[in-house]
Amino acid sequence: MWSQYESQSGDLEQLNKLREYAFKTYLSGIKSAFNQGDVKQALMLMSHIEHHFGLSAEMYREQAAWLLKVHRIQKVENKLLVCLQMMPDDERALELWSKIQTIRSDTP
Repeated sequence: MWSQYESQSGDLEQLNKLREYAFKTYLSGIKSAFNQGDVKQALMLMSHIEHHFGLSAEMYREQAAWLLKVHRIQKVENKLLVCLQMMPDDERALELWSKIQTIRSDTP
């Protein structure tokens, strides 16, 4: 809300400070949720980051890893496809992709 106001007022320096603070707050919440073993809460907070800031290839990859922990296979595949389009040689993403394909082949 405050960043929207700053955006309209033209104060880009303040806007960037507020966006950075909000981003760090979300990341802190995600870390806290993981430390408490609450993967679903971490994923919900990540969806807010995705909505407000967009995700980097690394964040798509990590979101896929978290989704795998809660067995959301289709969403894992979707996130990994985006990540691999951005970083086709990423070893961790390729390992996760391999895990997903193994899961898919083991599922009747």
